Amino acid sequence: LWVATDGQGPKATGRTDGLWAVDTEGEARATSKLFFRVPIGAEMCGPLFTPDDQTAFVAVQHPADGGEDWEAFGRPSYYEDPST
Repeated sequence: LWVATDGQGPKATGRTDGLWAVDTEGEARATSKLFFRVPIGAEMCGPLFTPDDQTAFVAVQHPADGGEDWEAFGRPSYYEDPST
């Protein structure tokens, strides 16, 4: 099972958005694993998989925006000096 987060970001959860793989069978059932994480301040939408399930595409919206609001980063994000 694939789970994509899009929304609250580091302010609410302490994590950036990402793509998670969740096992649905066996002893590891319901165990989630972070597969892909977007940059600080970005949002993830998607994902889209190729028909053979060998490749995943994700859309990353506005990377490097809003990093200054995240305490762990601690400084503004600019084009010349992005937060990611």
